[in-house]
Amino acid sequence: MKNRRSFTKFDLKGVRFKTWILFLSFSGGILFLLWILQVSSLNPYYRSVKVNNVQTIADYIESSINNDENMQDVIDITYDNGVCLAIYNYQEYELLNVNALGVGCYLSNTGYGEKLSIGHYISLIDDNDENEVYEYVRSERFQDEMLIYGKKIDTNLGSYYLLLNAMVEPVDSTVFIMQNQFLIILVCVLLVSGWIAFIMANAYANPITKMTDSAILLAEGDYDVRFNGGSYTEIDELANTLNYVTEELSKTEELRRDLIANVSHDIKTPLTTIKAYAEMINDISGDNPIKRRQHVDVIINEANHMNKLVDDMLVLTKIQSGNMIINEIEFDIVNKAKEISNVLRGLQATYNVKIIFDTVDKAYIKADETLIGQVIYNFLNNAIKHVGDDKQVVITITKIADKFKIAITDHGTGIASENLPYIWDRYYKIDKNYQRNQEGSGLGLAISKAYLDLHDCEYGVESELNVKTTFWFII
Repeated sequence: MKNRRSFTKFDLKGVRFKTWILFLSFSGGILFLLWILQVSSLNPYYRSVKVNNVQTIADYIESSINNDENMQDVIDITYDNGVCLAIYNYQEYELLNVNALGVGCYLSNTGYGEKLSIGHYISLIDDNDENEVYEYVRSERFQDEMLIYGKKIDTNLGSYYLLLNAMVEPVDSTVFIMQNQFLIILVCVLLVSGWIAFIMANAYANPITKMTDSAILLAEGDYDVRFNGGSYTEIDELANTLNYVTEELSKTEELRRDLIANVSHDIKTPLTTIKAYAEMINDISGDNPIKRRQHVDVIINEANHMNKLVDDMLVLTKIQSGNMIINEIEFDIVNKAKEISNVLRGLQATYNVKIIFDTVDKAYIKADETLIGQVIYNFLNNAIKHVGDDKQVVITITKIADKFKIAITDHGTGIASENLPYIWDRYYKIDKNYQRNQEGSGLGLAISKAYLDLHDCEYGVESELNVKTTFWFII
């Protein structure tokens, strides 16, 4: 086919491309967040952590002073965290000084150009509503950045001023290294994610591509095609649905072929007969009234059969198209069965058949009287034509809960068990050497089945060879 697989070309709107772009965009978004959090925000984050760490140390020292604990614990925590400590009273007199930084300690005035102004920090602390302050200073000698944290401690003996000095490690070099490393990670992640995205896109697209190819074959009339899903539930369900559609279309196609074959046979036969007898009238019996009458009767019978066949085909077509309207009314099905028996008196006389009723007195049901009557007519007509040596057909109507079971039984040759599942099919003939009966179209049981399905009835057939056959339905 000309357009087959045209969708496998590079397509900006295709599942492959869009899945690939979506996955790469997701990976790019994750990398962007990592850049913001780990590179661009590293310096502010580090400073924030440093301030929180110094504040924690200050809180511990304040707690120790208020609880009159051993000052050795204060000294130990100072050394453990690598900070400088100085405690002053309100007269700016130094009460304690711990240097864990050596010459780089700003509070010890070593390595810095200007002398530490204690009064400056005390003023800053007193002016702050929370009585604490911090600032960053840089060593002129070592070019190191220091964090100076000050806090006022109020005790029962008076107020003290705590100063802590922590070194701020330079992170610029770390950021530079991380930036270079991030570029390598970026390239690797994009390559890997692109490869994974390609695999995932194919996992989505390949089953759809194959199903599209199969759908094209199905459209071309290949009903043996199968749709294969994949590892995804939705795609697998779609494949199962398409397989179901294929099976139904196959049945429809088989039915169409069967219909054409059988109808063409059943129509061709009477047409051939009509033509033959018309020629006989023209060539042989035109001047013989008796023979001419016989030949004309044959033509009329064949024409009637063709008319019956077309009518039944139209009925089935109407049911299958969903255009059949059910006109439900309440009626006595016992009385209906007796009416139909009277209609078939001529056929009963022809086959010398006696119809026996074994029914309840009344059986009121709600259904389409015409359609259900046609079902009884078809079953009864069929039973009369296959009556046994006893020449009896039994109509049984019994009550089952709030329903009624209608059964029509003959004692003829019966139906083999292997044939029972197919007797409802259109044109199915149990006897393959069957000669067409002019009185029927071969669609009676198929129409009966369709009418019973419209009423959601249970129905079936039971048969024993050379014993009896019973057609029944429950309504």
